[in-house]
Amino acid sequence: MHRFRWLVFLATWVVGAAAGLLAARLLVGAWRWLEGGYAAAAVILLDVLRLAFPVTFALVLAERLQRHPRARTLPRWPLILSAWFVGALTGVLAFALLAASLRWLDQPFGPPRLIGDGLFAAVAVTSALALSSWVRSRVLPHVTETVSWRPLRRAMLALFLGLYCVTWGFGVPAVTTELVRRDVATFKHSHTIGDPDYRERYPVLNASFGAPLLPGIVLVYYESQLGGQSGAGGWHLFAWWGFGTRPLAFFWRWLS
Repeated sequence: MHRFRWLVFLATWVVGAAAGLLAARLLVGAWRWLEGGYAAAAVILLDVLRLAFPVTFALVLAERLQRHPRARTLPRWPLILSAWFVGALTGVLAFALLAASLRWLDQPFGPPRLIGDGLFAAVAVTSALALSSWVRSRVLPHVTETVSWRPLRRAMLALFLGLYCVTWGFGVPAVTTELVRRDVATFKHSHTIGDPDYRERYPVLNASFGAPLLPGIVLVYYESQLGGQSGAGGWHLFAWWGFGTRPLAFFWRWLS
């Protein structure tokens, strides 16, 4: 039973961390799509969000002020109008701050990248802790009374090992192929436009290590030299779900 509890906690940590990272990445990706998109859906949704923030802040602040004990001694309509004005102004500022923060964090290099990685790690740890605490307090006590754990432990362990092996057999090659495909496409494009930094003896591509950290999470050490002054090498962390890959982080070891 003790081992099974540890397996449950490990599973909840993995699921919670993955859910937190996915939510954070979707938030940044959704904002990039909203702000940079020219489709009607993106434009309309962005306008709706710009309107929803001040309206929501105004309504919430007006409702809170009306419930305050001192509000009974003040004129009602001037209080409501001032609350709406202050709430709407706060909502506009909050939306502008959120937009500026997401725009600043969505940078590939420099301090925004480091802070963004730190925030993603904090979101992953927080969501993992929250899910683990909820499962331990709400789910696990009820389940332990009705379930025979020995077959379930074996099934969970077999599922984990199976997904891990599948990730190693298919996920690692998929990530390596994606990295090579990306660099080859970049090299071909630069060669087509006649970039003088790209020579005939390039590109040089090398993936020297690849292994899954967890099912669906792949770590690859990959190096590429596309030109005399265009190369990089380091650890690439990818998510793989069977039908595609998505980069999560890049820890560079050298750049040229």
